[in-house]
This record gives sequence, structure tokens and C-alpha cells, in this order.
Amino acid sequence: MENIMGKENIKIYSYDGSIELKLKNVNIKFKNSSIDVGREYSNSIDITLEGYCDYDIIKKITGLKEKVDNYYKIDMYFGNEIMSYNKLRIFNFSFEYDSKNNSFSYTIGLSAKTRTPN
Repeated sequence: MENIMGKENIKIYSYDGSIELKLKNVNIKFKNSSIDVGREYSNSIDITLEGYCDYDIIKKITGLKEKVDNYYKIDMYFGNEIMSYNKLRIFNFSFEYDSKNNSFSYTIGLSAKTRTPN
């Protein structure tokens, strides 16, 4: 399932509320996939954001990734609708900057494992 949205908002935050990252006015490419790994499912979400970004945002995202023991929630806002995911870990972060066009693209990869009943 892949959705391409324009100029939407996204919020990533920790369960205890101590960490929060809000991204506004970015183009979002969202991909959600599930993989059966025995008695568990691995749910992966890749979010690719493109547009303008300052260094503070990159530092915040890197800070989120470095806190490996934390679980995060993510909310994506589409007009009046909200798509939310819970208990995610950040497992991947990549960043590209095009100095010629002063534009960026970065991908945040999040995942969660869900145990299936016997």
C-alpha cells in the first residue's frame, strides 16, 4: 500500500511525551508493509519527506533514532482525517541533500512486531 500526499503534516512522539517532532508543509511518500515472520508480523512504515528542511529538524530526527529503547507513535494528518500507528521503533534514517537545487529528501523507517495468538 503506497500513498502519495502533498503538503501534509506528520507528528512523531514518544509514549511518555518527552520527545516530539512535528513536520509541516512537506511532501510525504508513505509505504506500509507487513511481513509474516513465524508467529509474529513485522509491520514496517517508510516515510519519505521532500522539500525544505533546516538543520535542527535533521538533528531531532537523528536524536530520535539514537534513543533505541524508545517506542514511538506516529500521527499523519490528511485534512480532517488522522492516520495513527503505535509502538514503533525507528530502525532506519537516510538523508540526501541536493545543494544545486537547495532541496532535500529523507526517509524515516519505523517498525513494530505484532505477536499472533496461538
